[in-house]
Amino acid sequence: MDRAPPSTRREYTYEDESTYAEYYIQVHEDGLTTVAISHVKIEDIVTILDGLEQALAEHRTA
Repeated sequence: MDRAPPSTRREYTYEDESTYAEYYIQVHEDGLTTVAISHVKIEDIVTILDGLEQALAEHRTA
């Protein structure tokens, strides 16, 4: 996503055909991001949320 051309609003969608999970990411002009995740198994969402929590912790200490 960081290689995408700059614009005021960037949107990305991804559908995982093997798990039927759907991901929607919207990067706003101010740099904040909206993430929507649908149709994900509990164990998969736990892994995703753990990764996001770790990334936030690293960002806060940087």
